[in-house]
Amino acid sequence: VGTHTITASVTDSGGLTGTDTISVTITPHVNVAPTLTITSPSSGATFSEDDGAISFTATATDPEDGDISAGIQWNSDLDGAFTSPFALSVGTHTITASVTDSGGLTGTDTISVTITPHVNVAPTLTITSPSSGATFSEDDGAISFIAAATDPEDGDISAGIQWNSDLDGAFTSPFALSVGTHTITASVTDSGGLTGSDSITVTITPHINVDPILIFSDDFESGYRNW
Repeated sequence: VGTHTITASVTDSGGLTGTDTISVTITPHVNVAPTLTITSPSSGATFSEDDGAISFTATATDPEDGDISAGIQWNSDLDGAFTSPFALSVGTHTITASVTDSGGLTGTDTISVTITPHVNVAPTLTITSPSSGATFSEDDGAISFIAAATDPEDGDISAGIQWNSDLDGAFTSPFALSVGTHTITASVTDSGGLTGSDSITVTITPHINVDPILIFSDDFESGYRNW
């Protein structure tokens, strides 16, 4: 490295010499920063909190060091330094990937990623027995009501089902409903406060009094004939 005076010379057979001179400057090596590109996810991508850990990928190359992708570091302006895959907190993050070459120069790339909060989903409830429109007699007594309830977050929550009749109010199964046509509603609430329900109609008919049946015995008939 430096400025050189370069001299070329030649001597002929008679002993005379000819020369020429030039000046050449050698500058020191200039290190070039690496090039880094985030390949996944794309900038502006949105994920749900329920998606969990997200995989972040990038590539980094350097004129002097070649492929230095293994040295990439990740950082979120909300969560700080992290390693991929990583579950980010709810919010909009500026994600920066950086890598430093052997000469101390750093290359970076940045994307924006948004994490949305978990959205609670209401449970699904289905009355399985009796069927809607069923008719019972007042004489049948207590009726068994059966339903099943599942929730995406809480699983099977059938044990929490509540029953209600628009005529008789809240009840527990089995239950003897009053005479009339009832709208029966089963409902259940999940841990997030959302409620699922299902309804059927059930009709209870009144007791029908039946006239007694009188049967004459043979002895009575025989006595009547003799009388």
